[in-house]
Amino acid sequence: MKREMVLFCRVAWMKRYQGVTDDDQPERGGAYVDEHHNAHESDNFRPYNHVCRGHFQYSGAKMNLERISGEKRAPDQLDGVTVVWVATAPDGNQYVAGWYKNASVYRHIRASLEWTRNDGVQYYWMTAKETDCVLIPPESRNFEIPNATRIGAGKGMGQSNVWYADQPEAYGARQAALSYIRSYNGAVSQFYHTAEELKAQAKDRGQSVEELEKLWNDAATPYLALKYANLAVKKDYSCKTLKLRAIALQELRCYDEAAETLRLALHEEPQDIEAMCKLQVVEMWRENFALSVEVGYRLLSALGEDKEAADTVCVMVEAYLCDNKPEQAAKLLSRYNVLCRKYDDDGLVDSYWEDIRNQQAGN
Repeated sequence: MKREMVLFCRVAWMKRYQGVTDDDQPERGGAYVDEHHNAHESDNFRPYNHVCRGHFQYSGAKMNLERISGEKRAPDQLDGVTVVWVATAPDGNQYVAGWYKNASVYRHIRASLEWTRNDGVQYYWMTAKETDCVLIPPESRNFEIPNATRIGAGKGMGQSNVWYADQPEAYGARQAALSYIRSYNGAVSQFYHTAEELKAQAKDRGQSVEELEKLWNDAATPYLALKYANLAVKKDYSCKTLKLRAIALQELRCYDEAAETLRLALHEEPQDIEAMCKLQVVEMWRENFALSVEVGYRLLSALGEDKEAADTVCVMVEAYLCDNKPEQAAKLLSRYNVLCRKYDDDGLVDSYWEDIRNQQAGN
């Protein structure tokens, strides 16, 4: 019988793992966290298009997937893994903070297309559907993972932030953790919105569409904005109200629903520039690179020589590069090089040319 695949990963202690906020700062995550008051794992339970992307501080260049699978040779993507997130609490003990079931673990670290951090791209080692992920609130984290320095090498999690728990002496701790996960019926933190919640409407108090748009604009959270937008769409199904809904969905990183809504908006007004611009970016974040480029060409045919056109070209170049098509990227950027440089305050054009040369050279 093939053993259940499991991987233990230590991360900084946080409440929600949905970004660093004033009331949720990473703690006990090592020197980097202490110095920068930040941690890449801070987004581990902030879904990206209904998928959680997991990171932990790891010094290795690649993950040893063979130790997870128990086989001599494993593919570079291992599916069906239980990833157990372990965090050191203020009391100094390390507890299970949550887990991903049926996760895909990658041999090499990956980078998100969406720049979500002040210090660069968000990286991740594993992914799982949001419905397969469980986050335990801090007050309910009480299942302790043994510390190898206390009970003996191999019997618990040591100084490394990754523990494969594949040695015979780890069997007891490994099975106890898996049994805890299978039978867990305690408190969980709600960190994503269900399909039903994404369709929910704000209470109808007789507001006009214009009043709902103002409430949408002033909403404290993207989800509250979405509820106002949903009500506005019910009252006036139009390109304008559909765009309000799409923008809120985009803010919630529900990109599939945002793309669908933007297409509905364009069905109402096929030449709406704002809807096309947003659809181009959303398709990029959905990793539909060819579609993003296609929408970009539609935009360029409708735009003049302005900043919107320059921004459109930049997204298209990024899509080509992400799709490993440097020749197409170079051809497009050459055509619009002067225009893009006119509005380039951050040196993006030079960085694009460098990326193009690197891809052409096979780096």
